[in-house]
Amino acid sequence: MCKKASKTIEDVFEGYDFETNECVEWEGKLNVCGYAQTWLNGTNNLVHRLSYKQYIGPIENKKEVAHTCHNRKCINPNHLKLLTHQENIKHSYKDKNPRKKRIHLTKIQVDYIQTFHMNTKVDVIMKQYNISRQTVYRIKAFEVKGKK
Repeated sequence: MCKKASKTIEDVFEGYDFETNECVEWEGKLNVCGYAQTWLNGTNNLVHRLSYKQYIGPIENKKEVAHTCHNRKCINPNHLKLLTHQENIKHSYKDKNPRKKRIHLTKIQVDYIQTFHMNTKVDVIMKQYNISRQTVYRIKAFEVKGKK
């Protein structure tokens, strides 16, 4: 079942049960990074942020809504907490989130990607080198040099 574009905040969460300790996964669209998203009040919104605002409270300035479960599709407010960006990064490494395994490319690998893969699809490079989408974009923009 796919959720339709919502008109009110109540419509967004209709049919979801947050009385559980389990992840409550969004049944609608996901953005390219795998986060739940929906259209509300004329803008695209991340659903976990809407969930936090609706069930917990306002999001403080310069804070991110982090998933304690590391599941980007989860919208359960019981799995959400406010962190600074730096805290969020530390949280994902501290809990040994497998998605955040640090990969070091060599200078030769980076040079190879910049020379031979500039027209290759990002997903192909991500899979081949086990790196994130952001890392691929940074390599293609010549912002990454690689380790010697």
